[in-house]
Amino acid sequence: MVEKCHDFQAYFGVLAGSSAISQPQTNSFIKRLIGKPGDGASPSCAIHDEYHEHPSDEQVDTMRTGMVARSQPLQLIITTAGDNVSGPCFMEFEDLKKILEGHVQAEEIFGLIYTIDDEDDWASELAIRKANPNLGVSISEDTLLRELKEAQQIPRKQAIFKTKHLNIWVGALKGYFDIEKWALCHVPGLKIEDFIGRRCILALDLASKIDIAALVALFPLDEGRYAVFGRYYLPEVTVMSAGRDNYRAWQQEGWLTVTDGEVIDFSRIRDDIDDLSSMFEVTEIAYDPYQATQFAQELQKDGAPVVEYRQTVPNMSEPMKQLDALIRAGKIQHCGNPVERWSLSNVVAFEDNKENVYPRKARSENKIDPTVAKIMALGRAITAAPVVQSYTTQHGVVFV
Repeated sequence: MVEKCHDFQAYFGVLAGSSAISQPQTNSFIKRLIGKPGDGASPSCAIHDEYHEHPSDEQVDTMRTGMVARSQPLQLIITTAGDNVSGPCFMEFEDLKKILEGHVQAEEIFGLIYTIDDEDDWASELAIRKANPNLGVSISEDTLLRELKEAQQIPRKQAIFKTKHLNIWVGALKGYFDIEKWALCHVPGLKIEDFIGRRCILALDLASKIDIAALVALFPLDEGRYAVFGRYYLPEVTVMSAGRDNYRAWQQEGWLTVTDGEVIDFSRIRDDIDDLSSMFEVTEIAYDPYQATQFAQELQKDGAPVVEYRQTVPNMSEPMKQLDALIRAGKIQHCGNPVERWSLSNVVAFEDNKENVYPRKARSENKIDPTVAKIMALGRAITAAPVVQSYTTQHGVVFV
């Protein structure tokens, strides 16, 4: 472009090179940057496009720290929403929302998000206009309306339409669960201590000693509703590994329990089970025997009500469908744990020819253990025989 604009070159004295545009008199230049830059750069301005595709925040952080020597540095991040809610862009997005909502003061940051509100119908023309202020100028209105119609008719295109044209984070592009509906199930201020003395079902997905271990507590409520809480565990070595900024942030915020060393300390999970059992009436502790048999046997020796729950297609299909239905109906209450949102967004469904579904993860690095534990707990809540209690009146009549 510069090579073809001779007036531009002459007026500003710029030269176009193979990889940069330079201005010799001021010894300044602009060039493209791909991947992680080396330390030592000291930019006056850094522009990052499509941040949602960045696997880590290394490029953004390197440019940001390199600007400290500049008197008027400027860093611009331009992006649509994406599907990686464990990545740095989503974390930046969440931080920016806190600033815009007034929960965090950061006068040096200017943020602008064009998207729709939770109560908006994503398939309406109003939503399109709200999320696309340049509609009809740089964006063809007819083209966008045509893509909206396709997204309404073809479910697999909905996620892409939402991220690219409405700036909605959707998790896996073919995700099974509706993350927007899950967000609406958040009850601000909800705490597990609100349910002291209530009956609950615990479920364990221990996975491996270097992966996320999940302990979920499910409380049956009235009218077919449930409240769910989770405690999630990782070893310190995994949390401190490269590209795990989300883990470190969740640890600092108290959403993730990190144990010392290279493997998860299962004794910490055991302590939490004892803690929950002292606070609530734990009717069952569901576990998958894969990698958890010895742990379950130790619990059983101490009288814990452990129940084997194998993660097979017949066992997982119906409660997975039921969890989806409860989320869509707003019958699940949760406290807004970001680990749970991330896990739900990673779930895609394997479906057999009998329409059974089974949870799978969209990416190998993204985990679904917290969601698997929820499905197990709900599976026991659906299939377990009701607790029968009997008592005798003073007249000798026995009621069951």
